[in-house]
Amino acid sequence: MKRKFELKNIINKNDIYVFIGMFIFSLVVCANFLRVHFAADTYCVYSMGYSNYIIVFLQSSRFFSALEMWISKILDISFLTNLKIMSVIGIILITASWFILYKFVLKLLNKEKSIYWNILIALITFSVVFNFSSCEMFMFAESGIFCLSILFAVIGACVFNSNIKHRYLLSLLFVILSSVSYQANISLFVLIALVMEAYKNKGNIKKIIGEALLIGLFYGGTLALNLVLVKLIENILGTGVRGAAIPKIKIIIETIKKYGTIMAVNTFEVFPKYFYIIITGIISILYVFNCCKSKDYFSILEYIILIILAVIMPLLPVIATAQEKQYLEPRMALSYSALLGILLLYIALKFDIDNIIVNKKIAMFMAIIVMLINSLYFVRTSTENVASGYLDRNVAKSMLEEIYEYQIENDIKIQNIGIAYDRSSSTYYNGQPSLESANVRSMVIDWSAIQVLEFYSGEKYNMVVTPDDVKQEFLKYNWGFYNPKQLIFRGDTVYICLY
Repeated sequence: MKRKFELKNIINKNDIYVFIGMFIFSLVVCANFLRVHFAADTYCVYSMGYSNYIIVFLQSSRFFSALEMWISKILDISFLTNLKIMSVIGIILITASWFILYKFVLKLLNKEKSIYWNILIALITFSVVFNFSSCEMFMFAESGIFCLSILFAVIGACVFNSNIKHRYLLSLLFVILSSVSYQANISLFVLIALVMEAYKNKGNIKKIIGEALLIGLFYGGTLALNLVLVKLIENILGTGVRGAAIPKIKIIIETIKKYGTIMAVNTFEVFPKYFYIIITGIISILYVFNCCKSKDYFSILEYIILIILAVIMPLLPVIATAQEKQYLEPRMALSYSALLGILLLYIALKFDIDNIIVNKKIAMFMAIIVMLINSLYFVRTSTENVASGYLDRNVAKSMLEEIYEYQIENDIKIQNIGIAYDRSSSTYYNGQPSLESANVRSMVIDWSAIQVLEFYSGEKYNMVVTPDDVKQEFLKYNWGFYNPKQLIFRGDTVYICLY
């Protein structure tokens, strides 16, 4: 028999040790993020400075990121120190998200004293918040705010399914807070809240549908609010970042097909093709088997809806963006990256696996496998990110040596940099896997390469247009490594070939 769940008295003394254990594990998994690390955007933060990036974040209605930049500016926190602080805060907050979700689910199930259920739920909830999307979030300068958004989304879902006074109003507040931290992460609230309310109202289809519609209203209303805030800020500042649009049916279909394939089929190329689909299929076999035995066909519909929502929610903001400005990165698809953990959580909540030994073993096995996949991904990807940063540094310093030598020999200071490419530039360094923003070469992107040079030189350079004759000269080559011929000097300007 299910009991009413209250949020009060949720923490006891043993929970402190559990949280410490979770935090230590998080530190191990995220160890590389405690080192100085970069995404291409991070160099832009350094180059543009706190003041300019406050405007950038405000333009996207990311108020907590803007606030963090403002505080760093007021306290005169150095750029590198700020990166380290954000990483530590991020690890603490994502651990808190994991712990809160774990504790809430155990209370909901009334399984706090079961060792098996403590381990199972800890494993499953880990994969809900630690996945390839949240891993990419740690690459950026505002990593702590990304994790704050995840925490707000988790708390919002837990509050929605509690029995505290004004739970709907408080839940909506946390969803809004999650949105103004990072809009894409509110999709996690939807999936967690749906799974929990499906368990709480099991057998009451009318109640399930009613609360599911309310969850959808929270999500849609918050998205609409975010768009209104963006437009309002654009009008105040007189600038914009991404143009919103009301797309035609043809464009909607094209967007879903293009970015749905990138996300679901190719998994952003951070995993092998069809990897997520295969793992989802394996988990679904356990689910369908139990459904067929219990003849619980409504749960099949719930399960399908969870999968559809996990795929479609990351695409909605893309669909609402002008087609020429559309893009989708792993950090924007948290609902999809969390899907494996969400499905396991749904199965654990919906089916009484205690009475069937085989189901208990399968559930634990799948939870361990998914947890290991996400843990190893964090370690591997963070390692590649650090390695890519070192390689960018080496290329940048090699170019700067040429620049310094030219300045000394000609008694002239380089003021301007023009960018061009060889015949076939490479997104990743030779031998590195493709892991999207995690290890994209900052020294191959036209809007970040100059900023890398500025970071390692301490100078400021103007970006200028590269003449056609220089472009044609560079197109004669197809470099795989740095070569001094990649720099052409003319007066106080150097033209650099990115390869």
